[in-house]
Amino acid sequence: MKAVVIHRSEKLEDSPIVAVYRRLNGKHLLILYEIDRMDKNRFKAIKEVEIDNEPIRLLADRNKNGVWTLVQKKWTFYNAKLIKEKRDKFYRDDHSNKTLPYRLESDGKVKIQLKNESFQFEIADYENITGIYSLSDGNLLFVLLKNDIKVLVLK
Repeated sequence: MKAVVIHRSEKLEDSPIVAVYRRLNGKHLLILYEIDRMDKNRFKAIKEVEIDNEPIRLLADRNKNGVWTLVQKKWTFYNAKLIKEKRDKFYRDDHSNKTLPYRLESDGKVKIQLKNESFQFEIADYENITGIYSLSDGNLLFVLLKNDIKVLVLK
């Protein structure tokens, strides 16, 4: 499973959007999810499309709510409706798939630093974390695990 945040929330009514690659029943799927902050951060699938192979990387676009996929050395841009579009590589946000720095503690907690403030949280199967990404300007995080995804609100 791979994922990238393609729209970060700026306020409570503004839902973050993530693009997720999943392999289900032998199919390679690219799925856009909206995370409804007003409904307990519920995931709502917006759109999905079958792609040819597993992407090596997913990246957000600098200006649009679209997603870039790297499949077999070829970049493809999918717009907010997951329709392929020609787009200049200049618009790929090469830093969008960089995880926030975190540390796995020996007591089973995860430690993360956000805006000069340190947070700790527990998550089942914490050793399977593959990345932690910001979903908002505040304390809303997207946790990518080997076989699952979670939204975490830090307090």
